[in-house]
Amino acid sequence: MLINDNISVALALPARVGLHIGQTDLPLTTARHLLGPGRLIGISAKTPAQALEAREQGADYVGIGAVYGTQSKKGIVQGKNTLGPRGAAEVVAACHRSAKGKDGKELPPISSVLIGGINRKTAMRSLFRTTASDDGGVRASTDGLAVISDIYANEDPEKVASKL
Repeated sequence: MLINDNISVALALPARVGLHIGQTDLPLTTARHLLGPGRLIGISAKTPAQALEAREQGADYVGIGAVYGTQSKKGIVQGKNTLGPRGAAEVVAACHRSAKGKDGKELPPISSVLIGGINRKTAMRSLFRTTASDDGGVRASTDGLAVISDIYANEDPEKVASKL
């Protein structure tokens, strides 16, 4: 389980509970210090630079998006402030391409999850269109999808989840 943007709640729960933070929330280094090395911590990334910074700071994964418009977060409108599959693919590639940290050491790849407007209609297209190859032929793809509205707003969430 991951708690979104609330470290107080995460700290009150067992160590198996992680935290997801946004770019304007608590700094990742502070969250890591407070939660310790054993907890899963993810951070939102909209740009390749943010994904590289997350890798360097020791995030466990990045949430890439919003890929499409969504009703789950106020103000996220298709085409206005979304990445689309092409923009998300650039961030996915940054999660995997060879990069060195400020200390000169090679950074390990980081897992990624697509978020924002992902549903039964966009899931396959999102997975397919965000797979990228860098100049060295390294193939990069996301590790998962985060789906909220399509499941939560449905009368039979279990059925929707199984279809996904």
